[in-house]
Amino acid sequence: MTDARDALDDPIARRILEARTRALAAAPDRSIHDEIEAVSLVVGGERYEMTSEAISAVAEIRRLCALPHAPPELLGLTLRRGAVLPVFDLRIVLGAPLTALPEHGRLIVLGRAGEDVALAVDAIAGMRAIPRSELRDAAPIATPTGAWFRGIDADGVPVIDSGALLDSDRLVVDISPRGVGR
Repeated sequence: MTDARDALDDPIARRILEARTRALAAAPDRSIHDEIEAVSLVVGGERYEMTSEAISAVAEIRRLCALPHAPPELLGLTLRRGAVLPVFDLRIVLGAPLTALPEHGRLIVLGRAGEDVALAVDAIAGMRAIPRSELRDAAPIATPTGAWFRGIDADGVPVIDSGALLDSDRLVVDISPRGVGR
């Protein structure tokens, strides 16, 4: 059996060790960064993907407290881990046809720095990695919500940019006396 010091003296073993060292020190493989992590979901009977960067949690819709005079996209408030969250109907936010929420709908919680909001969706189908190279331009989505789309995947499924949606004014409700029922 060869001692570790003997391996350093052996020119072949030394070349192998140097090649391994160079490989480990090389720049990391960027191919893993060429994918977008997304949550597969169903909204109004249609499939969508939502980027995961602004998603902080996924939960069941439990208790929902409706707010009088709230705009239709604001379903109400819910309590999650001691915090009160506004719950928006993603169907209305996206301009999809309004249908009854399924009995076992889900919430996608978006948030940064404690400013969380929840989105009600029909179902969550799982997670997937979408290669950036497979994304097509979202220009065909010619609606006011088009700015919230990162693109369309190879299967023709729209990819919602969770960060852009969270940053938009669509998930803000003015509750001042002038803003009620806007």
